Amino acid sequence: MPPQLVVNKANLVRASMLLWGSAGCGKTTFANTAPGKRLWINFDPDGTSSLPYSEDTLLLDYAPEPDRVVDEVKSTNPFNLETIFRDHPDIQTVVLDSVTAFANKAVSYAAAGHKYAPGAAFENPSMSGYGFRNRFTLGLCKSLLYITGKHNKNLILICHEDVPKTNDKGEIQRVTILLGGSLPEEVPLQISEVWHMRDTGTERRVSVRSSGLTKPMKSRMFDTTTDMEFVVSDRANPSKITLSALLDAWKNNKYDKI
Repeated sequence: MPPQLVVNKANLVRASMLLWGSAGCGKTTFANTAPGKRLWINFDPDGTSSLPYSEDTLLLDYAPEPDRVVDEVKSTNPFNLETIFRDHPDIQTVVLDSVTAFANKAVSYAAAGHKYAPGAAFENPSMSGYGFRNRFTLGLCKSLLYITGKHNKNLILICHEDVPKTNDKGEIQRVTILLGGSLPEEVPLQISEVWHMRDTGTERRVSVRSSGLTKPMKSRMFDTTTDMEFVVSDRANPSKITLSALLDAWKNNKYDKI
């Protein structure tokens, strides 16, 4: 059925976000300040250890599951989300933690002799194994974007930060997302908000526009011509800025840049 012509309704706008940064910088804690009840789809071993107990956070823990769980992305109803949304209509946000860990599972699945990656092995995943990883990781992001958009849920994808890319002299050339291949460029294309998070030792800061050697970042929520970075927490105020407050401000501004 082709799309139907309708009046755009601003109150149906949801946020899709990719939040990336180094280990321990506060990505999980910050994502957990997103609006409403949150559905947490976990692939990181011990990835939810920093989450406080809360009845507002529901957990699907796939970290200990066999690698074949990556086949979920081929479903039009990944992780049985249709049923979960029906049974828990108060869910407002879905968090996937992390895309990096899912991509690693995809490589392991391919290396175990998956039919879609002939010739892949643990010792050498080969081009077919890495190609499998790319297809299925992109498939995961697209399927989650589709089903959360269909049900008007916010989506937050968490990624880890790669080791800095250096030249022959050891000089840092680029800091980017830990995904491999072309995924650091392809995955952000699907997402509206791509934010980088870092811990300075005294503050946790979020950047919403690429600058210097760290990329990619982008935002439709913020006017990046004036502010590119903000502090979300510090030692004096651990909850200085929450995602709920930012999304409320965006909504109150009729989804124009804030």
